[in-house]
Amino acid sequence: MMKHLLFKIALATAALACLLPLRLSAQANAFAREYTEEHPLIYEDAWDLWPYAYLNEQGKAEGYNIDLVKRLCEEMDIPVKIVLKSTQEAVKDLMEGRSDLMLGLENRYKDSDLRCNQSVILLFTHSVVYPKSLAQNVKDLADLAKHVVIVHQGSFSHNLMQVNGWGHNAIAIEDMKAAIRKVSAEGKGQIVWNTMSLKWLLRKFQIENLAIGSVDMPHGEYKFMSRDTMLLANIDKAYKKIGASRKDLEALQNRWFYPEQADSGIPSWIWDVT
Repeated sequence: MMKHLLFKIALATAALACLLPLRLSAQANAFAREYTEEHPLIYEDAWDLWPYAYLNEQGKAEGYNIDLVKRLCEEMDIPVKIVLKSTQEAVKDLMEGRSDLMLGLENRYKDSDLRCNQSVILLFTHSVVYPKSLAQNVKDLADLAKHVVIVHQGSFSHNLMQVNGWGHNAIAIEDMKAAIRKVSAEGKGQIVWNTMSLKWLLRKFQIENLAIGSVDMPHGEYKFMSRDTMLLANIDKAYKKIGASRKDLEALQNRWFYPEQADSGIPSWIWDVT
């Protein structure tokens, strides 16, 4: 009788041991779903974060993020629908389940229900744009406590100034195209934002009277964010696969961040050390 009871207990324990990983796995991927043509992956991003994601003159989504997402979804064989709106709206949609995926700064949403993939897609560094006739006043984070600067509404720079109690020095603007044109036309003011966006605007509008200088402040790690942990794991696999030869990613990076390299055919990771 005792042996029979022990055998039953052993069977029950073994069954529980088998079920537990399945339950944990199901819980970890509670938001995973099947992506089909009828119900594609919904990717949302900012409509004014040049050259990462933005609406072009024809009202169509383009930018580095857009090309990268399309390439990753092609690799994963997942249909995707891309929608651009304000960053605040995109984050809200993702948190409330109206979308499935977006790219964002991990440290901005670490306390939320959103999860990030493992790979760092890009690093956001910061720079200041100012008239060439004036000196560069903002060189590090502490300078933001002493100088009034234009920032993008809701951006990492804007949030950082508010957290540090320097919000009174931040002129928050939604239209950064208008902001950089205004500084150029009036010959006064300074804009702190992510480096690549500022470079893109200067190049786009062929602005020659403004200088750009780096600002020593915390950088942001740009990652994919979702509530679907299975999706994020698959994105990491696909990202590593297409980045293995460097060719695909280098072509995308050169196109959007280093057009001079794209024109010359020289990859952005090759440095002239002569």
